[in-house]
This record gives sequence, structure tokens and C-alpha cells, in this order.
Amino acid sequence: MKKPNTIKLLFFVALTASVLFSCSKDDDGGNDPLADVPKGEIVPVEQRDQVLTGFSELRNNDEQVWWKHVISTVDIDCGEESDYWEDEFEDTYIAFKPDGQIYAKYGIDGDEYSSGETWEWENEDKDAIITQGVTFELTELNDTGVIYASVQGESNCTAVTWEKFEK
Repeated sequence: MKKPNTIKLLFFVALTASVLFSCSKDDDGGNDPLADVPKGEIVPVEQRDQVLTGFSELRNNDEQVWWKHVISTVDIDCGEESDYWEDEFEDTYIAFKPDGQIYAKYGIDGDEYSSGETWEWENEDKDAIITQGVTFELTELNDTGVIYASVQGESNCTAVTWEKFEK
């Protein structure tokens, strides 16, 4: 396993967490802050566990799904002190385990390891997940892709983050 991409992924997670935890949910009633986040098909609620993790409540033909991490972005708008950051990933995969753990590996045939992060559905609608204590809204969840996004803000500062994964 190559450490540079692993370190890069963990650095991004830490950076995103620090940006997100420093802000609180902004309720400005203005334009949709997720308007620029890519969107795609979202499967019906009863299929979301199976599609995201590879496992269903029925446990028939279950196999862990590994998602290739394509891109992560952070768009911070603080008026004159705004910033945009994105990182594209090569050959880095993650898995949302049914026990609530997130695993990663370098290369589809690489050794999996715990990322140290957890995840859970926000509610029974399964339209958002919570990870790192932050709620990420699904904008795509189907057999070919996952995109989730989050918005945090404080006074005149807003951070929009999103990540895209593909099979």
C-alpha cells in the first residue's frame, strides 16, 4: 500500500473536519448553497442500504461495496476571505460497513484498513448520512455513484463540502 495517498486522504478528512467543526449550520434562507453540487439518481429508500454498503436486511447475496473516491471539494465563502480547495484521488477506495465503520484501501485489491471514522443514516428516510459528527445530504446514490454534501456556516461565513465516489 502506498502511504502518500493514505496520508493525503486522512489529511483531507482532518482538514474538512476542522473546517466543518469550526462552523455551525447557517439558516440564511437565501440561495440553495448546494446548487453547484453535482446531482444524480437516488434509489428508493428500501434499496439504499444495499446500494451503499452491499448488504441488505435480508442478507441475500451480500457483498461489500467498495467505492472509488473520485473528488472532494471544500468551498469556503467568508466574503473577501473566501477559498476553494479540491482534491482528486487516484486508486483510493472506501467502504461503508454495515456496522457503521468506514474502511479504506489503496487499489481495488489492496489491504483494507479502518479509517477511524464512523457513519450512520441521519434518519429513516436515509437521505443523509452522519460522519465526523456532520450531516451530509445525498445528492446521488445508485449502482454507479455516490455524492454527498454538507453546508455549515457562522455569521457571514459558509463552508460547502462535497465528495464523489464511483464503482
